[in-house]
Amino acid sequence: MTKSTATTEFDVREALRQHFHNNAIAALDQVIVLLQQRDFYEHVLKKLEQRVDLSDDLPELKTVKPAVAKKVIQRLFAGADKAVASTWELSSNVSKLFDTTIKKRCDDMSLLPCFDVEYKAETAKGVVKIAIKTWRRNVTLTVAGNAAALDLLYAQYVLAGMQLG
Repeated sequence: MTKSTATTEFDVREALRQHFHNNAIAALDQVIVLLQQRDFYEHVLKKLEQRVDLSDDLPELKTVKPAVAKKVIQRLFAGADKAVASTWELSSNVSKLFDTTIKKRCDDMSLLPCFDVEYKAETAKGVVKIAIKTWRRNVTLTVAGNAAALDLLYAQYVLAGMQLG
């Protein structure tokens, strides 16, 4: 009688690529939302500087002085701008494994900024680099590193992801 043996192959490189690609798509969607908010705050700020009455559109402005409203909008604008870069950062548990480099650049052919993001992990078996490049809504992702380093990083990544807070 023969005994069946179930075998499955698991491609760690592809698992990391899919995970980081899904994260990149979510980050890019969040960037778009944040840029829309920033543009809205910029528009409101310009109108406030021109002393246009926005109380019909923004009833909250009726209760505050124009100088206070301007400061609040400036803070909101700066916060949205700062949040754009932080969308590419990893969760606190997982970020300990990586050195993250985020570069934002503007391209005349795109309404969205382009991002070059690199997650670099040094393991006992070697270095793993996960590079993400965006242009418009296109995401290009590469995973570089030897198989042993990828296996070790993936194991550390999964364990770090299971830790609370």
